[in-house]
Amino acid sequence: MKIKITIVFVLFNLFSVFSQQDLIKELGKQAVIIDSLKKVTKTEKENCRIQNETLKHKNDSIKILKLTLSKLEKFKTEKGKVDNLLKQKNDSIILLKNQKTELSQKISQERMICEQKKLDEKEKAKSEILTKIINTYRGKNFDDLIILSNKFSVERDFQLIGENNALTQIFIDLKKYFEAKSLLDQPFDAEKAKKTQNELFTIKQQSVFLDKLKDQIENYQLIDKMFKDCIAKINSIDKNGSNISDDEIIKKQKLNKILNEISDYIYNSDINSYYPYLSDRAFQIIKIKFPNPDQDISKLINK
Repeated sequence: MKIKITIVFVLFNLFSVFSQQDLIKELGKQAVIIDSLKKVTKTEKENCRIQNETLKHKNDSIKILKLTLSKLEKFKTEKGKVDNLLKQKNDSIILLKNQKTELSQKISQERMICEQKKLDEKEKAKSEILTKIINTYRGKNFDDLIILSNKFSVERDFQLIGENNALTQIFIDLKKYFEAKSLLDQPFDAEKAKKTQNELFTIKQQSVFLDKLKDQIENYQLIDKMFKDCIAKINSIDKNGSNISDDEIIKKQKLNKILNEISDYIYNSDINSYYPYLSDRAFQIIKIKFPNPDQDISKLINK
Protein backbone atom coordinates (compact mmCIF):
# COMPACT_ATOMS: atom_id res chain seq x y z
CA MET A 1 0.00 0.00 0.00
CA LYS A 2 2.72 2.28 0.98
CA ILE A 3 4.52 1.27 -2.12
CA LYS A 4 1.54 2.26 -4.18
CA ILE A 5 1.25 5.47 -2.40
CA THR A 6 4.94 6.06 -2.88
CA ILE A 7 4.68 5.22 -6.53
CA VAL A 8 1.69 7.43 -6.89
CA PHE A 9 3.49 10.22 -5.12
CA VAL A 10 6.55 9.74 -7.23
CA LEU A 11 4.46 9.65 -10.36
CA PHE A 12 2.60 12.69 -9.21
CA ASN A 13 5.82 14.51 -8.62
CA LEU A 14 7.13 13.38 -11.94
CA PHE A 15 3.95 14.55 -13.55
CA SER A 16 4.21 17.84 -11.77
CA VAL A 17 7.79 18.22 -12.85
CA PHE A 18 6.89 17.39 -16.41
CA SER A 19 3.89 19.72 -16.25
CA GLN A 20 6.00 22.62 -14.98
CA GLN A 21 8.56 22.08 -17.71
CA ASP A 22 5.85 22.06 -20.32
CA LEU A 23 4.40 25.16 -18.79
CA ILE A 24 7.76 26.86 -18.88
CA LYS A 25 8.23 25.82 -22.48
CA GLU A 26 4.74 27.02 -23.28
CA LEU A 27 5.37 30.26 -21.47
CA GLY A 28 8.59 30.64 -23.40
CA LYS A 29 6.73 30.07 -26.61
CA GLN A 30 4.04 32.49 -25.51
CA ALA A 31 6.72 35.05 -24.64
CA VAL A 32 8.24 34.63 -28.08
CA ILE A 33 4.80 34.96 -29.64
CA ILE A 34 4.04 38.00 -27.51
CA ASP A 35 7.38 39.53 -28.42
CA SER A 36 6.70 38.84 -32.08
CA LEU A 37 3.22 40.29 -31.72
CA LYS A 38 4.70 43.37 -30.07
CA LYS A 39 7.11 43.77 -32.95
CA VAL A 40 4.28 43.23 -35.41
CA THR A 41 2.12 45.69 -33.49
CA LYS A 42 4.94 48.23 -33.43
CA THR A 43 5.48 47.74 -37.13
CA GLU A 44 1.77 48.04 -37.77
CA LYS A 45 1.62 51.18 -35.66
CA GLU A 46 4.55 52.64 -37.61
CA ASN A 47 2.92 51.63 -40.85
CA CYS A 48 -0.32 53.11 -39.61
CA ARG A 49 1.47 56.33 -38.68
CA ILE A 50 3.15 56.45 -42.05
CA GLN A 51 -0.16 55.73 -43.74
CA ASN A 52 -1.82 58.45 -41.68
CA GLU A 53 0.90 60.91 -42.62
CA THR A 54 0.65 59.81 -46.24
CA LEU A 55 -3.10 60.12 -46.04
CA LYS A 56 -2.72 63.57 -44.49
CA HIS A 57 -0.35 64.60 -47.29
CA LYS A 58 -2.76 63.22 -49.82
CA ASN A 59 -5.63 65.04 -48.16
CA ASP A 60 -3.57 68.23 -48.24
CA SER A 61 -2.75 67.56 -51.88
CA ILE A 62 -6.42 66.93 -52.55
CA LYS A 63 -7.30 70.22 -50.85
CA ILE A 64 -4.66 72.00 -52.93
CA LEU A 65 -5.90 70.27 -56.06
CA LYS A 66 -9.48 71.19 -55.19
CA LEU A 67 -8.40 74.79 -54.64
CA THR A 68 -6.45 74.73 -57.91
CA LEU A 69 -9.41 73.11 -59.63
CA SER A 70 -11.66 75.81 -58.20
CA LYS A 71 -9.31 78.47 -59.48
CA LEU A 72 -9.16 76.71 -62.84
CA GLU A 73 -12.93 76.57 -62.96
CA LYS A 74 -13.06 80.26 -62.09
CA PHE A 75 -10.38 80.97 -64.70
CA LYS A 76 -12.30 78.87 -67.19
CA THR A 77 -15.42 80.88 -66.42
CA GLU A 78 -13.56 84.17 -66.71
CA LYS A 79 -11.81 82.95 -69.85
CA GLY A 80 -15.20 82.06 -71.28
CA LYS A 81 -16.37 85.58 -70.56
CA VAL A 82 -13.22 87.04 -72.11
CA ASP A 83 -13.52 84.73 -75.12
CA ASN A 84 -17.13 85.77 -75.50
CA LEU A 85 -16.16 89.43 -75.20
CA LEU A 86 -13.34 88.93 -77.71
CA LYS A 87 -15.75 87.22 -80.05
CA GLN A 88 -18.14 90.14 -79.72
CA LYS A 89 -15.29 92.58 -80.31
CA ASN A 90 -14.10 90.53 -83.27
CA ASP A 91 -17.62 90.46 -84.67
CA SER A 92 -17.80 94.23 -84.16
CA ILE A 93 -14.44 94.65 -85.91
CA ILE A 94 -15.59 92.50 -88.81
CA LEU A 95 -18.81 94.51 -88.98
CA LEU A 96 -16.88 97.78 -88.91
CA LYS A 97 -14.48 96.50 -91.58
CA ASN A 98 -17.42 95.54 -93.75
CA GLN A 99 -19.01 98.94 -93.16
CA LYS A 100 -15.67 100.60 -93.92
CA THR A 101 -15.34 98.59 -97.12
CA GLU A 102 -18.88 99.51 -98.14
CA LEU A 103 -18.24 103.16 -97.26
CA SER A 104 -14.93 103.14 -99.16
CA GLN A 105 -16.64 101.64 -102.18
CA LYS A 106 -19.40 104.22 -101.92
CA ILE A 107 -16.88 107.05 -101.57
CA SER A 108 -14.91 105.65 -104.49
CA GLN A 109 -18.04 105.50 -106.61
CA GLU A 110 -19.04 109.02 -105.57
CA ARG A 111 -15.51 110.23 -106.34
CA MET A 112 -15.62 108.59 -109.75
CA ILE A 113 -18.99 110.18 -110.42
CA CYS A 114 -17.68 113.53 -109.20
CA GLU A 115 -14.52 113.22 -111.30
CA GLN A 116 -16.58 112.29 -114.32
CA LYS A 117 -18.82 115.30 -113.72
CA LYS A 118 -15.74 117.49 -113.44
CA LEU A 119 -14.36 116.03 -116.66
CA ASP A 120 -17.69 116.54 -118.38
CA GLU A 121 -17.91 120.11 -117.11
CA LYS A 122 -14.30 120.70 -118.08
CA GLU A 123 -14.90 119.32 -121.56
CA LYS A 124 -18.06 121.39 -121.83
CA ALA A 125 -16.24 124.53 -120.69
CA LYS A 126 -13.35 123.74 -123.02
CA SER A 127 -15.76 123.22 -125.88
CA GLU A 128 -17.46 126.53 -125.10
CA ILE A 129 -14.10 128.31 -124.87
CA LEU A 130 -12.92 126.76 -128.13
CA THR A 131 -16.17 127.76 -129.80
CA LYS A 132 -15.78 131.28 -128.46
CA ILE A 133 -12.14 131.43 -129.62
CA ILE A 134 -13.02 130.10 -133.05
CA ASN A 135 -15.88 132.58 -133.38
CA THR A 136 -13.51 135.38 -132.32
CA TYR A 137 -11.08 134.64 -135.15
CA ARG A 138 -13.42 133.31 -137.83
CA GLY A 139 -14.70 135.68 -140.48
CA LYS A 140 -12.63 138.69 -139.40
CA ASN A 141 -10.02 140.46 -141.46
CA PHE A 142 -6.39 140.49 -140.39
CA ASP A 143 -6.42 144.10 -139.15
CA ASP A 144 -9.42 143.45 -136.88
CA LEU A 145 -7.66 140.39 -135.45
CA ILE A 146 -4.54 142.47 -134.76
CA ILE A 147 -6.66 145.00 -132.85
CA LEU A 148 -8.49 142.28 -130.87
CA SER A 149 -5.43 140.23 -129.89
CA ASN A 150 -1.83 140.38 -128.76
CA LYS A 151 1.18 138.10 -128.72
CA PHE A 152 0.15 136.37 -125.49
CA SER A 153 -3.50 135.81 -126.47
CA VAL A 154 -2.51 134.43 -129.87
CA GLU A 155 -0.06 131.93 -128.36
CA ARG A 156 -2.61 130.93 -125.70
CA ASP A 157 -5.50 130.47 -128.13
CA PHE A 158 -3.35 128.64 -130.67
CA GLN A 159 -2.25 126.22 -127.97
CA LEU A 160 -5.86 125.65 -126.86
CA ILE A 161 -7.40 124.87 -130.23
CA GLY A 162 -4.38 123.00 -131.63
CA GLU A 163 -2.86 123.02 -135.06
CA ASN A 164 -5.29 120.82 -136.95
CA ASN A 165 -8.01 123.35 -137.70
CA ALA A 166 -9.03 125.85 -140.35
CA LEU A 167 -7.61 128.77 -138.36
CA THR A 168 -4.06 127.43 -138.13
CA GLN A 169 -2.66 129.72 -140.82
CA ILE A 170 -4.31 132.76 -139.24
CA PHE A 171 -2.63 131.96 -135.90
CA ILE A 172 0.73 131.40 -137.58
CA ASP A 173 0.49 134.74 -139.39
CA LEU A 174 -0.61 136.59 -136.24
CA LYS A 175 2.21 135.02 -134.30
CA LYS A 176 4.71 136.18 -136.93
CA TYR A 177 3.21 139.67 -136.85
CA PHE A 178 3.44 140.09 -133.07
CA GLU A 179 6.91 138.56 -132.90
CA ALA A 180 8.03 141.06 -135.55
CA LYS A 181 6.40 143.91 -133.67
CA SER A 182 8.21 142.88 -130.46
CA LEU A 183 11.49 143.52 -132.31
CA LEU A 184 10.75 147.25 -131.97
CA ASP A 185 10.83 146.82 -128.17
CA GLN A 186 14.49 145.76 -128.41
CA PRO A 187 17.76 147.43 -129.45
CA PHE A 188 18.26 147.38 -133.21
CA ASP A 189 19.92 144.21 -134.53
CA ALA A 190 20.56 144.07 -138.29
CA GLU A 191 20.50 140.27 -138.49
CA LYS A 192 17.24 139.99 -136.53
CA ALA A 193 15.69 142.79 -138.56
CA LYS A 194 16.52 141.05 -141.85
CA LYS A 195 15.17 137.71 -140.62
CA THR A 196 11.99 139.38 -139.35
CA GLN A 197 11.45 141.13 -142.70
CA ASN A 198 11.67 137.78 -144.48
CA GLU A 199 9.12 136.29 -142.08
CA LEU A 200 6.70 139.17 -142.66
CA PHE A 201 6.87 138.71 -146.43
CA THR A 202 5.63 135.12 -145.99
CA ILE A 203 2.32 136.44 -144.60
CA LYS A 204 -0.23 136.50 -147.42
CA GLN A 205 -2.95 138.39 -145.53
CA GLN A 206 -4.22 141.76 -146.75
CA SER A 207 -3.53 144.21 -143.94
CA VAL A 208 -2.79 147.91 -143.46
CA PHE A 209 -1.12 147.20 -140.12
CA LEU A 210 1.08 144.54 -141.70
CA ASP A 211 2.24 146.94 -144.41
CA LYS A 212 3.03 149.60 -141.81
CA LEU A 213 5.00 147.11 -139.72
CA LYS A 214 7.03 146.10 -142.75
CA ASP A 215 7.94 149.76 -143.28
CA GLN A 216 8.78 150.22 -139.60
CA ILE A 217 11.12 147.20 -139.58
CA GLU A 218 12.70 148.39 -142.82
CA ASN A 219 13.26 151.90 -141.38
CA TYR A 220 14.38 150.73 -137.93
CA GLN A 221 18.06 150.94 -138.80
CA LEU A 222 17.66 154.52 -140.08
CA ILE A 223 15.63 155.60 -137.02
CA ASP A 224 18.22 153.99 -134.73
CA LYS A 225 21.02 155.86 -136.53
CA MET A 226 19.09 159.11 -136.15
CA PHE A 227 18.86 158.45 -132.39
CA LYS A 228 22.60 157.88 -132.12
CA ASP A 229 23.20 161.08 -134.12
CA CYS A 230 20.90 162.92 -131.70
CA ILE A 231 22.92 161.69 -128.73
CA ALA A 232 26.14 162.68 -130.50
CA LYS A 233 24.77 166.23 -131.03
CA ILE A 234 23.80 166.43 -127.35
CA ASN A 235 27.28 165.26 -126.37
CA SER A 236 28.68 167.95 -128.66
CA ILE A 237 26.60 170.56 -126.83
CA ASP A 238 28.05 169.24 -123.56
CA LYS A 239 31.60 169.50 -124.92
CA ASN A 240 31.24 173.09 -126.06
CA GLY A 241 31.98 174.25 -122.53
CA SER A 242 28.52 175.18 -121.36
CA ASN A 243 28.76 172.71 -118.53
CA ILE A 244 31.58 174.63 -116.87
CA SER A 245 29.30 177.44 -115.75
CA ASP A 246 26.81 177.49 -112.91
CA ASP A 247 24.95 180.39 -114.47
CA GLU A 248 21.24 179.50 -114.58
CA ILE A 249 20.69 181.39 -117.84
CA ILE A 250 23.46 179.46 -119.58
CA LYS A 251 22.11 176.18 -118.21
CA LYS A 252 18.65 177.05 -119.44
CA GLN A 253 20.01 177.84 -122.89
CA LYS A 254 21.85 174.54 -122.89
CA LEU A 255 18.71 172.66 -121.84
CA ASN A 256 16.73 174.36 -124.62
CA LYS A 257 19.29 173.26 -127.22
CA ILE A 258 19.14 169.69 -125.91
CA LEU A 259 15.35 169.64 -125.88
CA ASN A 260 15.29 171.06 -129.41
CA GLU A 261 17.51 168.23 -130.63
CA ILE A 262 15.33 165.60 -128.93
CA SER A 263 12.12 167.23 -130.17
CA ASP A 264 13.41 167.31 -133.74
CA TYR A 265 14.36 163.65 -133.48
CA ILE A 266 10.99 162.62 -132.06
CA TYR A 267 9.10 164.66 -134.65
CA ASN A 268 11.12 163.39 -137.61
CA SER A 269 11.19 159.74 -136.53
CA ASP A 270 7.68 159.44 -135.04
CA ILE A 271 9.15 157.05 -132.42
CA ASN A 272 6.31 157.61 -129.96
CA SER A 273 3.93 155.72 -132.23
CA TYR A 274 6.10 153.01 -133.72
CA TYR A 275 9.43 152.58 -131.92
CA PRO A 276 8.83 152.01 -128.17
CA TYR A 277 12.42 151.10 -127.34
CA LEU A 278 13.87 154.29 -128.87
CA SER A 279 11.01 156.35 -127.45
CA ASP A 280 11.82 155.10 -123.95
CA ARG A 281 15.49 156.00 -124.36
CA ALA A 282 14.64 159.48 -125.68
CA PHE A 283 12.54 160.16 -122.61
CA GLN A 284 15.36 158.84 -120.44
CA ILE A 285 17.53 161.63 -121.88
CA ILE A 286 14.88 164.21 -121.02
CA LYS A 287 14.57 162.72 -117.54
CA ILE A 288 18.35 162.94 -117.01
CA LYS A 289 18.91 166.37 -118.58
CA PHE A 290 15.87 168.26 -117.39
CA PRO A 291 16.92 168.69 -113.75
CA ASN A 292 20.59 169.13 -114.69
CA PRO A 293 21.67 169.76 -118.31
CA ASP A 294 25.27 168.90 -117.39
CA GLN A 295 24.49 165.23 -116.72
CA ASP A 296 26.39 162.86 -119.05
CA ILE A 297 24.27 160.65 -121.35
CA SER A 298 27.00 159.09 -123.47
CA LYS A 299 26.36 155.69 -121.89
CA LEU A 300 22.92 155.59 -123.54
CA ILE A 301 24.49 155.27 -126.98
CA ASN A 302 25.88 151.84 -126.08
CA LYS A 303 22.63 150.41 -124.72
